[in-house]
Amino acid sequence: MNHIRRYTKSSVHRYGTKTTKKHSVLLVGDSHIRGVAERLAIKLRISYRTIGYVIPNAYRSNITLIVKSEIKNLSKNDVVVLCGNTLDVAKNNTSIGLSFILQFVKNTEHTNVSFLDARHRFDLEASSCVNKEINVFNRK
Repeated sequence: MNHIRRYTKSSVHRYGTKTTKKHSVLLVGDSHIRGVAERLAIKLRISYRTIGYVIPNAYRSNITLIVKSEIKNLSKNDVVVLCGNTLDVAKNNTSIGLSFILQFVKNTEHTNVSFLDARHRFDLEASSCVNKEINVFNRK
């Protein structure tokens, strides 16, 4: 896990002596989200504190274990966006991936969570069994 990259763009405004913390967006995923946190921070500007973790070749369960402490600090005004699961599906772990999603949602009721669909494997044909299983996983 030496290849974990963390990107933070803090958007904290100071008005006089008070500090106003804006809402946070935590973007976590595998290599498919590389560069997305930076672009998101540019779009959101000073409205949000943007944090991005890119964890190449990670299973979704590994992804959330790494950012567990970061998620604890979030509130109902913040958002966690998870992207991944392609490896879970490719290794015939679809049911494990789905149960993980359910468990993760139960454990993060204190903030907003959004899951992005598992991405197709573009190194395989669209008709491959892996890409078909990804379609089934995304529908579920």
